[in-house]
Amino acid sequence: MSNKNNEMTRWHWALFVVLQIFSLYQLLNHVLWRDELQIWSLVRESSTIPELFHNMRYDGFPPLWYLSLWVISLFTAAPLAMQLFQFACSLAAQLLVVSRAPFSGNMKLAIVAGYYISFEYCIISRAYVLGVLLIFLYCAYQSWLTTRPAIRALMLGLLANTSVYGAILSLAFMADEILMLAKNWWAARSDCRYKGSLVGFMVIYGVLLAGSVASMLPPADGNFSGSWRLHPDLNELVYQFCRNLIFMVPVPIAKPTFWNSLVLMDSDGFQRWMIIPSSLMVSAAVWLALRSAPRYLRLFAFGFVGIWIFTVIKYYGFVRHIGAEMILFLACIWLATNNRAAEDVVSWWSRSAVWLILAANVLAWGMASYYHATYDFSGSREMARIIQSSGFGEKPIVADADGAASAVAGYLNRPLYYAANRKQQTYIRWNTERTGGGPEDALNFAGELSAGNNRGVLLLLNYPLEQGPARLLARTRDAVVEDEVFYLYEYIR
Repeated sequence: MSNKNNEMTRWHWALFVVLQIFSLYQLLNHVLWRDELQIWSLVRESSTIPELFHNMRYDGFPPLWYLSLWVISLFTAAPLAMQLFQFACSLAAQLLVVSRAPFSGNMKLAIVAGYYISFEYCIISRAYVLGVLLIFLYCAYQSWLTTRPAIRALMLGLLANTSVYGAILSLAFMADEILMLAKNWWAARSDCRYKGSLVGFMVIYGVLLAGSVASMLPPADGNFSGSWRLHPDLNELVYQFCRNLIFMVPVPIAKPTFWNSLVLMDSDGFQRWMIIPSSLMVSAAVWLALRSAPRYLRLFAFGFVGIWIFTVIKYYGFVRHIGAEMILFLACIWLATNNRAAEDVVSWWSRSAVWLILAANVLAWGMASYYHATYDFSGSREMARIIQSSGFGEKPIVADADGAASAVAGYLNRPLYYAANRKQQTYIRWNTERTGGGPEDALNFAGELSAGNNRGVLLLLNYPLEQGPARLLARTRDAVVEDEVFYLYEYIR
C-alpha cells in the first residue's frame, strides 16, 4: 500500500492474463440462474424504451443495467451477449486496478483475484459490475475529475443508477464531496464561476439520483422485497451490523452449495455468539488500514452505515449485495494512497490489515472457483436442453416455483404457465397477483390445462412431488443454487 514500487512486472502481467483467461472460461461455462435471466428475458421482450420501463417497474432496480442490456438485445436474443458484456465491464474495472492503482504489483494481483472482483462481479451477470467500474473510474481519475465537477456529478449519478447499493455508495461519495465543498466555500464565496459549477454539480447529481429513486419505487401492487421494518430491536441492529462486517471476508463453507454462505457465520463450528468477536476483528482491520486517512475512513463509515440501515429496515441482502462494502473499502484505500505524500510511511499494521482482508478474499475466490468449475451453478440450462431435445417443446408447461422456473423459461425463450399467478409468462412480475403456488396449485392448474388439449401437459418443478397424478420424466443434477434443481413430470389425466 505505497506509491513506490507500484509497477506491474512481466510476471505480474502474465499472471493477470492467466486470471482473465480462467475467468472467461468460467464465465462461458457458467449456467445462468434466475436473477440473471429475469432481466435478460425482460429486456428481450421490451420493444421500446417506454415498454422497458413499464416492464421493469416491479423489479426494484434503477435502469442503467436494463438500458445497457436492452441495447444489446436489439442485436441478439442469445444470453451469451449479456455474459460477454459483463466480462468486458469486469475486465475494464480490473485493468484500471492493475494499470492505475497506486499499489504494489502483488497487491494489485491480490485485489483482482479477490472473490468479489473475479467471481461475484465477474462471472455472475448482474448490474453490480457497473458500480464497480464507475467507482474504480472515479478513483483512477480522481485528480483529473477535481477540476471537472459536472463529470464528477455525472459519474456519481450513474453510480446511483446501478442498484440500490450503488445509490447508497453514491450518497456516501456525495456526502464526502459536500463536506469538501463546504470546507472550500468560504474562501471561494465571491467566485461566481465556483458558485456556478457547484450549482451545476448539484443539479446533475440531483436529477440522476431522483431518476434512480423513482425507478426503484414499486407500484402499489408490487411485493418484491417485503415491507419496511421501521422498529428493529437492539439485537437485530447489532446482528446486522456484525453480519455486514463479516461480508468483508466472504470465505464460504466448503460445500457444493457454497454460494451465499459464510464460514464465520453459517458453519456448525461457529455459533451465533462468535459473530461479534469475528466482526470486531474485521472492524479492527478496516480501522488499521484507514486510520492514517481520516477523510476516507469517514467515507467508508458513511457507506457502511448506509448499507447497514438499509439491511435493517428493508432487505437483509446476500453476499452479492453487501459486497458493495468491499468495493468501497478498496476505493477508500485507493483514494487514501492517491492523496498520501510520497514521504509518508505506511505502518506495518496498516499494510498487514489490508493484506489480511485481501488474503481472505483470494481464498474465497479459490473456493468459489473450485465448486463453480465442479458443479453447475443452476439446473436451468440442463432442464431446458432436456425439454428441447426430448420433443416436449410443443406441450404446455406448468411451472412452480415461478422464480426458479423462470430461469428455464429464459433459456427456452418461451413462456411457461406459472402456478403462482395462473398466467403464461417468461420473466416474473413481482406483484400481488402471485398468490398461489405449491404442489396442489400446480397439479390443479395442470389438470385444467389438460382438459382443453390433446397434447398433454408437463410439470416443471424445483421440488419432488410426493404424490399426485404425475410421472417423473427427468431430474437435473445437483447445483450450486439449491432451489434450482429441477424435476420434469408428465401430468396423467
